[in-house]
Amino acid sequence: ARLCDWVGVPKDTVLFLWACDRIRLARNNAETDEQLGDCIMAKFEDTPGVSFAEVARVAAATDRPHLATKLLSYETRSRAQVKVLLQLSVAEGATGQLMLRLALEKAAQSHDPDLVQTAIRTTCG
Repeated sequence: ARLCDWVGVPKDTVLFLWACDRIRLARNNAETDEQLGDCIMAKFEDTPGVSFAEVARVAAATDRPHLATKLLSYETRSRAQVKVLLQLSVAEGATGQLMLRLALEKAAQSHDPDLVQTAIRTTCG
């Protein structure tokens, strides 16, 4: 934290880049999604403003949908959660259906009619 202050780089930016690299590098080891998620959450614990949706997008891109949904559960912005879940819903089979169901649930919980409509439109179409 002090190094970030000294250099003038926001701590959340450094942690975001670290988390993305950590996820990408985890492909080559036996670390589980639970372990990796716990490690990332431990680092982000005292850092408000981190976009978990963007980190979850990286997890999804590296074929770690469970990690992506775990990280999304910490995202405070409903619109960001739903957007990433809808992107994940293109997966084949049960994973895609689960992501679609989660996106609909999060949209409904947000009480944002536009977000609900977007989720429904994606589901139906």
